[in-house]
Amino acid sequence: MKKNMRKQWKVILVCFVLVFVMGCGNSKENVSIDMSTLAEKLLETVKNDELAKIDAELVESTYNIKAGQYEEGVVYVSSGATAMEIAIFKGKDKASVEEISKSVDTRKKEQIEAYTTYAPEQVPKLEAAIKKEVGNYIIYCVTEDTKQAEKIINDAAK
Repeated sequence: MKKNMRKQWKVILVCFVLVFVMGCGNSKENVSIDMSTLAEKLLETVKNDELAKIDAELVESTYNIKAGQYEEGVVYVSSGATAMEIAIFKGKDKASVEEISKSVDTRKKEQIEAYTTYAPEQVPKLEAAIKKEVGNYIIYCVTEDTKQAEKIINDAAK
């Protein structure tokens, strides 16, 4: 009887470990995001400004990220009237994702400093900006509707 109980506990323990390992293996490393579609949906959350898509040269000067650091990038910026901004990058590897993430953090910090004196009403929007890493993607969004933007990003990351 004790042997049967031990076997049952072993089976239960093995099942538990398998479920745990399978759950941990369900990461977002291999996620694929349609960056253009995501950017278009995020643009709909920007109500009081029209953003313009910028090329790799402007991305480099704006974010200090060289085109060789990422596989793909889609960036929309404001004319300067507001702090609204959308940037989506697909890094080449973990190291490039970390570099891009730091550059996005620096951009946000610089924008907060600039808007503090220029247009202080924009600072709370910058402080509430969304930055999310999903696999090799970095998604950064400054918008009035952060709740909707967060939902859009989460849906795209599934």
